[in-house]
Parts: sequence; structure tokens; C-alpha cells
Amino acid sequence: MADAGGSDRRLRLRAVLARSFAILVAVTLLTAGVGAAVTYDVYGTEPATRLESQTVSSWAAVGSFDHAATVTNGTEAFPEGTVLANRSLYFTRVSPELTGVFEYDYDTTETPPGNATIALSVEYRSVEGATENTTVYWRVTDSLGDPVRAALNDPDPVAAPFAVNVTAAGERLQQLDAEVGGSPGTLQVAVLAAVEQQTTTGVERRTYRLPLSVSGGSYTVTNAAPAVADGTVTEAVRVTLPRRPAALYGGPVALVAGLSGLVGLVIARGRGLGSLTDAERARLDTNGERAEFVDWITVGRVPATALDGPIVEVKSLAGLVDLAIDADRRVIEDTDDARFVVCDDTLSYVYRPQAGGDEALASDSDELDGSDTGVVTDGDGADAERTGDEPDSGGPDADEGGNGAVVTTGDDPSE
Repeated sequence: MADAGGSDRRLRLRAVLARSFAILVAVTLLTAGVGAAVTYDVYGTEPATRLESQTVSSWAAVGSFDHAATVTNGTEAFPEGTVLANRSLYFTRVSPELTGVFEYDYDTTETPPGNATIALSVEYRSVEGATENTTVYWRVTDSLGDPVRAALNDPDPVAAPFAVNVTAAGERLQQLDAEVGGSPGTLQVAVLAAVEQQTTTGVERRTYRLPLSVSGGSYTVTNAAPAVADGTVTEAVRVTLPRRPAALYGGPVALVAGLSGLVGLVIARGRGLGSLTDAERARLDTNGERAEFVDWITVGRVPATALDGPIVEVKSLAGLVDLAIDADRRVIEDTDDARFVVCDDTLSYVYRPQAGGDEALASDSDELDGSDTGVVTDGDGADAERTGDEPDSGGPDADEGGNGAVVTTGDDPSE
């Protein structure tokens, strides 16, 4: 029974394969096509790229002023010749001249190109407003000598010395303002260092200021701390985008799976696994109908003498069951002769499954739960054997003697 059940399951699987063969072929072709397209896109074409901005170098420019004043008019507090360095306030009578040096250093991750040129000057101007919104009413600059030119790749910074007579600078500031008739702004004087440098991105110019403020008998120097400017140099670089793992491996897997499935379907079709014969279809139909009408079917052996009378051939098991219900009889499944029989008082009704489905009928009927088994007599009155706890719920009541059915030879039993 286990072998027959397995055979029937295989037959049903083949039926599903036969019905869905075209769909399965289309699915495998589609899978292989998609896999081939993805595989070609990944391995047969150049990878996608995009432009990205990458840092190629970084730089830092530092400009600083060192200043001092030598005492030329000595006093008890400041002996003559004393050098006063980096003070915030100097006295104009004691040390009227401010001297110093401007140093410029440039660090970069690549070799600094070319030289740096430093031009020093004194700036006079009249301004109003804050640093970000400054209004300049007038501006004049006086050079402090020839520019200093030096290579930036030296270990020491580029240095440019300067000297400013602050007393004279204050007088010139007032003179320039008087020339314009006086201005509403604030008068300022400062030492300027203009740096011009050649870099990989072109010529860069930076200006550094050392403000001086002259008031009465003193002058102050402010903002002498180093001024630092830094940044990076970037360039557009075309980079290759990484392949997605799903595309790298999914495409070939889909291609192989699709082709393997297609080959398997072709082989199955060639071996007949993708189609059913008429007999196999009839077997499936009969098994399905038998399972549906199991409550009206009893397995037994119908003797030849029971069919001596007229026989009506029925085209379907469903039709035979309808006749059995109308006649209040059971359907006898004769597995020896592969037929289903309903015996009436005057007629016998027979349904014969198509050839090819006969071998499985006996084994399939054994597997159906609730089926009766019995031996039908030839009409001589011998008892029919029957197994089963109770009559089938959907069929007619059994005889008191326990017979599943009584089949006659065509004569009325009462005669």
C-alpha cells in the first residue's frame, strides 16, 4: 500500500508538472534572462564611476610681528640704549622709533612651490564702523623699503625687518586728515605686510596688520599675535563605484538556476514525466471520484453468475453512485476485474475505469479510510463476509446478516 500511495503521489506531481509545464518553462527562461542581463552588466561592462572631491594637500600660513623700541632719550626710568621689546605701550619722547621684523611661514603636505614676496608699508586711513562693516573715508600708504623675496622651502620663515618713526607717522596722519578738511571717521596708522605667494592653485595674496595708536606722549601696539590661515587643496577625482553583492553573486546564481531548471524540465519532458497518458489521467480521475464517494462503495468480489442478466454500462463512477442511491444499493468495487458494480433486482450496472488505471484500484481502495470489504455471494444464499465496525454513514443500511450487498443472477429472489 505504501508503494501504491507513493506511486499515486508521483502521478499527481506529474499531473501538476504537465499542467504547469509551459509556465515553468517561462519562469526558468525569465530567471535565466534576468540572470544573464545582470551578469553581463556586472562583468561585461565597465563599472560605474562618479566624480568626488578629494583632498590632495593641506596648508597653513602663519604671519607674525615682533617689535621693539630702543631708548634714544634716556631717563631715570629708561636708561639710554635700553631695548624695549614687544610692549603694548611705548613713550614717544623716550623711544620714538619702533623697529621690528615680520616673519612669514608656510607649511604644506607637499613641497611649497616658488618663493614668497613680502612688501612692508605704513598705512594711514580714516575709517568708521566695526571690522566687518568698515567704511574707509580715505587711505594712504608709504613703502618701508624694497620687498623681501625668499624661498619658502627654507627651514626658517621668511623675515622682513621694518622701522617706523612713530612721532613722524602721527604727524603725517594729522597732516593727511587736514588736507581733506577733517573726516568724521577714526584716524588709524598701521604697519602692513603684504605677502604674495605662488601655490599649486595659483597666486595667493595675504595682508597682515600691526595697528599703532598715537595718543599724547605715548603710542600703543595692538594685535601683534601670530595670524594663522589654513586650508586644504582639493581636486575632482573619478572613483569607481563598488559592485553590490546582490548583483555580483545574484546574477550568476539566477542564470545557473534558470538554465538548470530549463534543462531539468526538458529532460523530464523527454522521459515522459511532463505529460500523462490517457490511462494515467483516467486513473487520477477514478481515484478522485472514489475518494469523493467512498461512503457508498464496498470492496468485494462479484461472481460471474451475478452478471448473467442484462448489464448496463455506466460512463462514470458518479453516475453509478447516483443509480445506487436511487436503488438504495451499495456500489461494489470488484478489484479483481477492475470494475464497479451495482446489482438491482433485474439489471446490473457496471462502470469500468479506462485501461491503465486498473492496477492501482485495489491498492488505492485499501488506503481509503472507512471503506468496507466483503465477499458477495452468487445468489445461493451463502453469507457474504464483511468487515467494519458499523454501516457507512452515507450508504444504505446493510442486511441483518451483515452482508454488504446481495447480487442476484437476474431472477427475482422471491420466486
